[in-house]
Amino acid sequence: DNNDINFVSFQKKSIDARHKNNIQYSINAVFESDDDFIAKKKLEPFSSFEYEAIKMGSTKVKRPVVIGAGPCGLFAAYLLALYGFEPLVIERGKCVDDRHADILEFFNTGNLNTESNIQFGEGGAGAYSDGKLVTRINDPRCSYVLSVLKEMGADESILYDAKPHVGSDVLKNVVISLRNEIILKKGSFLYESKVTDLVLSKDMKIEGVIINDSTQIDANIVILATGHSARDTYQMLFAKGMEMIQKPFSVGYRIEHLQEDINECRYGKSAKYIPYNAEYQLHDRSQIRGVYTFCMCPGGYVINASSEEKCLATNGMSMKKRDGINANSAWVVSVDNNDYLSDHPLAGIEFQRSIERKAYEIGIANYVAGVQSLKGFLEKQPKRSNNIKPTIKPGYTYSDLSGIYSNEIYETLCSSVSLFEKKLSCFSKGVLTACETRTSSPVSIIRDENHMSSTIYGIYPCGEGAGKAGGIMSAAIDGLKTAENIIKNFRI
Repeated sequence: DNNDINFVSFQKKSIDARHKNNIQYSINAVFESDDDFIAKKKLEPFSSFEYEAIKMGSTKVKRPVVIGAGPCGLFAAYLLALYGFEPLVIERGKCVDDRHADILEFFNTGNLNTESNIQFGEGGAGAYSDGKLVTRINDPRCSYVLSVLKEMGADESILYDAKPHVGSDVLKNVVISLRNEIILKKGSFLYESKVTDLVLSKDMKIEGVIINDSTQIDANIVILATGHSARDTYQMLFAKGMEMIQKPFSVGYRIEHLQEDINECRYGKSAKYIPYNAEYQLHDRSQIRGVYTFCMCPGGYVINASSEEKCLATNGMSMKKRDGINANSAWVVSVDNNDYLSDHPLAGIEFQRSIERKAYEIGIANYVAGVQSLKGFLEKQPKRSNNIKPTIKPGYTYSDLSGIYSNEIYETLCSSVSLFEKKLSCFSKGVLTACETRTSSPVSIIRDENHMSSTIYGIYPCGEGAGKAGGIMSAAIDGLKTAENIIKNFRI
């Protein structure tokens, strides 16, 4: 009876493409009804996450400083602003509009601004990843993050899509709206302001930060949300006594395919009837090292994610419509301290740099990327693809990419191809771009149960830069948790 149901909304929508001849939509709906109807139908009750009022602490502090305006820093600042803490957000890069202009300049000319690029600037690296909101963490704050993003201008579909994404073209305006909301609640922002030093007391308590080697900002609460590519900041923090350790991560290549080939492999003859470009995720757990694909961008582009002179790194990006000709994904293998060849906490950074230097040297000049067909990679020959045009800018050159990594890493990647081909029959048609190195932080900063640094009182390392998150959602949630701990212990 229609009278039994008062209100209906989507809770989750997905495509089940496990059987090509029987592709199905799966929809979970949420509705209001009386208790008798729910009991009769044996339905599960649904409740969404809402923040209960957080009881503020009693210790008075100065306005908190948030270092970094990526997802982690912005969501930490947003919650602090809601509770009247008036946070100051310090970002080494530019505001998102000016940053976008610098990125376009780099893509068009190869002239890299090392402080305003795919890694650095308002919105963080996530602003140029297509805004994927998929996460493996099971935290009730996920729904809160999605609802805030929707309020800031993201499409309503992120609230119910099984694999939600915002789109890099939309995310810029979402970031601006979030910034304006923080400012409305008396927060403030400083751009082109890199934290170059810390002011510490004799008993290792934070007293302030130094900006651009000149200006001191007093603070006794600092949230450290730098992102995973702030290598100079890691070095400064280590020198100041912050406890950190090596962390495993993954390296490899971006691999591109024609999106229509991916659609056919995943959807079969039904591909032309399905309005969504297909995705894939592949794993090979049969080897000592794990090999997998991730950060798959349907209808997307491989982007030049470099942030240091003469070091070349890549990432993937797609727009809201995901309507590009190619699909791309990271194809990577796990690495650890045995590959870094050093026990130093920052050895993983030097390992990354050594790979990125090789990738840069392969290009002709100005961050031109090396590319190679997968079949050529397996044969160690710089072969072209007959029909896939690489999308990376400012340009590309066909090269042999097989010697960038150690022979063990090369052989491990090659050994995964036959399995991946069984799961995705067009996999070996792909084209590689060198190199994928920024999968996650190579460093983990040690912190206590309140997210405070184990060695410097008053600093709260969080997000991807602290090795505590991997992606927009987990970074935003770690920022929220960190802000919660500050609110519970302090007041201004």
